[in-house]
Amino acid sequence: MRITVEEQPESIKRYSHIKRIRGVGVKRCGARLDRTRTVCTRELGHNGPHVAHGLLSRVIAVWDETPIPESRHPQTQIIRSASIDQAKADDRPMRQKRRMRHRSHELPTLTGRALQNLWQFLKSPDEVGMVFLFFVFLYWGIQWMIMILQ
Repeated sequence: MRITVEEQPESIKRYSHIKRIRGVGVKRCGARLDRTRTVCTRELGHNGPHVAHGLLSRVIAVWDETPIPESRHPQTQIIRSASIDQAKADDRPMRQKRRMRHRSHELPTLTGRALQNLWQFLKSPDEVGMVFLFFVFLYWGIQWMIMILQ
């Protein structure tokens, strides 16, 4: 099965309920559609067909293929081999390694922690843009209020 927006715009509407992956740090499937630049944007190890999304989370292609298991995903293998090599080369005791790993995931500043928490709630690039515009307009409004009150 292979359905794209260009070939079959009416039949692809059946799959509009399937959403792209949500949150930061969630791995995407990444399966390609027949040597094209179209990539599956669902979570790794999903059930059902592969779905590619375009701008504003619109479904642009649907195709059927078996999903790649997480253990065999190339991104997972690269991360796993890099962490094993780093652990072998490192002579620090395990307690220090855990402490350093724990610190690297936590941001020391209040602003950094607030941004990290905000990033977890944003679900798509569209929401990131809207939050950015909100802060720009908020800054602009405060500047105008200061100018008027002076």
